[in-house]
Amino acid sequence: MAGIGGLADTVFDRDYSARHPGDRNGYVFHQPDNPALQSAMARAIGLWYSYPAEFRHLMLNGMRQDHSWAWPGQHYLNIYDHIRHKEDPRAPGKGAGAMGVRASAWPRVIPAGPGN
Repeated sequence: MAGIGGLADTVFDRDYSARHPGDRNGYVFHQPDNPALQSAMARAIGLWYSYPAEFRHLMLNGMRQDHSWAWPGQHYLNIYDHIRHKEDPRAPGKGAGAMGVRASAWPRVIPAGPGN
């Protein structure tokens, strides 16, 4: 995997990452050239061929990790609900939320997911 973009935050090199070995889940190359790609591929294929149990362990590390939007999405909803229910002392009327709008007038956002 090329060590750029969002994947750089989710794929941690088995051999060179500073992360705990239990967090390492793949192979990364940083230079956009053939030798870098070949090095990463050779390391991955070498582990798969010579140490299949280690390769399986690395694969399972990657499968165990949750890099979905489930937690960040819920965190966003929690912030949204907090703001939605927060009273604005400048707003007229009891229970008015941000910009003087009652919380019941705001749409309720329901996260998409299994069963929804």
